[in-house]
Amino acid sequence: MSVLSPPGLTPTAPETDTGPVPRPAVSRLYESLRHTSAAERRLHGNSPGPGNLTYPKVRALAALAGEEQLTAGELARSAELRPATMTTLLDHLEDAGIVRRTRSTEDRRVYLVSLTDAGRELLQRRYRAWQQHWDRHLSGISDEDLETAARVLDEVAALFDAAPDELTAGD
Repeated sequence: MSVLSPPGLTPTAPETDTGPVPRPAVSRLYESLRHTSAAERRLHGNSPGPGNLTYPKVRALAALAGEEQLTAGELARSAELRPATMTTLLDHLEDAGIVRRTRSTEDRRVYLVSLTDAGRELLQRRYRAWQQHWDRHLSGISDEDLETAARVLDEVAALFDAAPDELTAGD
């Protein structure tokens, strides 16, 4: 069965009522991406103990790492999180002493977010641990293959971003 076809609509010929049969390699890529997306959702859902950071928190902190400060909205966009999610996340990070929020002097509705020294140190430790984890698990894959994988994933992201309305709209 093709993973690009809904259950019960398995293509049996090069062209079916649902369209052309996808190339096996494209189907394999799609299936791998589905598994990767599910694994990332599981990673997002992990609830580490007090003092630990969830994956979305690390992404938000990483967005702050190279900046003096960002608005909560800029941080949400940079970390690819919804503003409401970012607000809740910032509440937790501020309570833990990892970030500091200060009201903008130009616009009192805007809060500026910055890493505390403790937050910067925690992020550096976490980043090193993640880097070692990735390096260890991907050590058997050549740099050329990793570059190819990265290029393919970039193309998939562009494909998703350019999806026509008829692929995403409800019927």
